[in-house]
Amino acid sequence: MNEWQDNLSEAELLCEQGLKHLDAGRLALAGECFERAALVAPEYPEAHFQLANYYLELVEPDKAVRALRHSLRLDPASSEAHFLLGDVYLTQERPAMAMVCFKE
Repeated sequence: MNEWQDNLSEAELLCEQGLKHLDAGRLALAGECFERAALVAPEYPEAHFQLANYYLELVEPDKAVRALRHSLRLDPASSEAHFLLGDVYLTQERPAMAMVCFKE
């Protein structure tokens, strides 16, 4: 395995751990896992997507938008990320931006 694959594997494991912490209500530990995953493998869109979910749990929509945009730069075909970003825009009362996301 090369370094990129090692980093990707580590990021995948960190995201899995983060999801378990999130499900158990351990937000701080979940956040640490998602932030570390995004640092270890910045080209892994799932890490940024999960980081956005974490930010939404903290009610930090602006940070969630940044993380989702990053995720979409890496994986523009992600319907999950487009939908979640649209949902965040709706909560921010930005319906035009939401509609663009929902159409993607």
